[in-house]
Amino acid sequence: MAVKATVKILRTSGERKAERDIQADPGRSGELRLSMVGGVAQLNLSDPNDQQFNPLVPMLYHARLVAMYDNRMLFQGLTAHREEGGLRQEWSCEVTG
Repeated sequence: MAVKATVKILRTSGERKAERDIQADPGRSGELRLSMVGGVAQLNLSDPNDQQFNPLVPMLYHARLVAMYDNRMLFQGLTAHREEGGLRQEWSCEVTG
């Protein structure tokens, strides 16, 4: 199952972006899907018309929900499937439909 959402990527090269940069970012809109593959939670934002679910932004691996408020969610995870190979990443997700 997928939900329509706008996603903001909150980190670059593992470092948190400046708040003004986060606020200025309009984010990417698409369908947000959370799946388990080989015991690893993976968060994917894809075009609603793409039946292959190709990611619009790099996938978030080892994704975990850390905060929820109204229609917004904050996920933390890594940029790579293998824990030792990934940088820290955070997604701010606003559910739009």
